[in-house]
Amino acid sequence: LRQEHGAEFSNTNEADPNWAALFGAGAQETMRVASDRKSVHVHVPEDEPQPRRTDFPLDEVLDGSFDQEATFDASGVKGLLDSALEGFSATVFAYGQTGSGKTYTMAGQDADAATYHPAGFDGVIPRAVRYIFEQVEERKTHAKYTIRASFLEIYNEHLTDLLQPSMYGRMPLAIKEDNDTGDIFVRGLTEVPVHSAEGAMRLVRRALRQR
Repeated sequence: LRQEHGAEFSNTNEADPNWAALFGAGAQETMRVASDRKSVHVHVPEDEPQPRRTDFPLDEVLDGSFDQEATFDASGVKGLLDSALEGFSATVFAYGQTGSGKTYTMAGQDADAATYHPAGFDGVIPRAVRYIFEQVEERKTHAKYTIRASFLEIYNEHLTDLLQPSMYGRMPLAIKEDNDTGDIFVRGLTEVPVHSAEGAMRLVRRALRQR
């Protein structure tokens, strides 16, 4: 740990023993996470044309020491899923530049695998799916749930239904608002009833293959 501007920062690269091998012994770290996990310190090395230091305060920062399970537990996703099971809308959104790890974080290492294997590399989506069905099983004595899955891609303001085979021509989609309830929905989007986590993940893999 080193002291920076009154806060302790940990070297996130030390959490990955392969860091030096991946980036070379001469590589310089440019990011540190505060020990309270509430800010990120970015430092452009002195040999760059415009060296600078910037701190970004955030609600929560998970550094390189967090594996997939710890990320899921610390991210607050379970609370969102509990709210969804109580009837509230919930969204988990991953944002970042290309190559920053969005797909790995959300889907996991084996997102395109032919079979479904619960494992330590599973991302937010398979863990969330399992959690939903676990909670449905626990609550079945006092609540009844119907679970349907859809997979919508939004790219360059174009909507694509990834559960509809492209070879047959996909129906045009449109985002609409229900005049009575105010709910937002996508007209024409495929919804498939699912009865297990394994069945839901089969749909996820099917959709990923059609991206």
